[in-house]
Amino acid sequence: MAKVSVGMPVYNGADYIERAIQNILDQTYQDIEIVISDNGSTDGTIEIIKGFSDPRIRLIQQDRNVGPLPNFGLLAEACRGEYFLWRSYDDLSDENYVSVLLEKIEQNPGCNLVAGKIVRTRMDGSISGEKPYLQSYDSPSIFKLRRQLLASHPGWFYGLYRREIVSERIRDVVANYPFVWAWDHLLLFGFLIRGEVMGTNATCFYPMETGKSHVSWRPKTSDEQIKLLSAFLSYCRRSKKSADLTQMQRALIFVSMPAYINGRTEKLRRVARNWLKEKFSSR
Repeated sequence: MAKVSVGMPVYNGADYIERAIQNILDQTYQDIEIVISDNGSTDGTIEIIKGFSDPRIRLIQQDRNVGPLPNFGLLAEACRGEYFLWRSYDDLSDENYVSVLLEKIEQNPGCNLVAGKIVRTRMDGSISGEKPYLQSYDSPSIFKLRRQLLASHPGWFYGLYRREIVSERIRDVVANYPFVWAWDHLLLFGFLIRGEVMGTNATCFYPMETGKSHVSWRPKTSDEQIKLLSAFLSYCRRSKKSADLTQMQRALIFVSMPAYINGRTEKLRRVARNWLKEKFSSR
């Protein structure tokens, strides 16, 4: 059984998936399995996957499109490794990515997620933005929780987890959060408030800007936005309730939530403005 599992959800990824798979196969750390869950692709994705002869690749074909969140979630269950990471079919990383993150998480028993440096990259290879992991995020301090919470980046979601822990938590998110938008931040939230996240700049993760937009999952009307905010806050409260936190930590989370939400779901001012605009324009 491989020590590290890579879960790759895909739907119509024929333009990019070959490069993404090869990037994992070329990792300096080789004791891995790649489990790909195809969500009903119609563009030749399956043929590309089957073109790889490496026995470390395992394909799961859904008989119908189950939606993005369940397709991500089932991969953590289907994999067998002690450690686990998700990899989008259009993203890349340095060849030492798995090796560096694995060393970090094994050296820190209290850590359940390790993230690398995030480098947003265009398809022509140019860089559109960077998010280094600052040492101050890990420095022992009563304010570490707030620093990490407000600095957290969606690219951290694609770091290396202890599989049994992330499997349990993603299952809970899938069961209790009805939206696609911002669900990755909800999963991260549970790790952040428990102080289980660490990072390193010794390796980079490259989210690729392919021109495919995820904004179709973003709520459009103010009523939808308010429902999403309510569900997001409800799940955050659920996570906080189940975590072993001091009163000071709970207070820090409470005062951090407005800024945290603004950067990860919908800006509260924008929601309020849209609500007022819709209400008055309907009269």
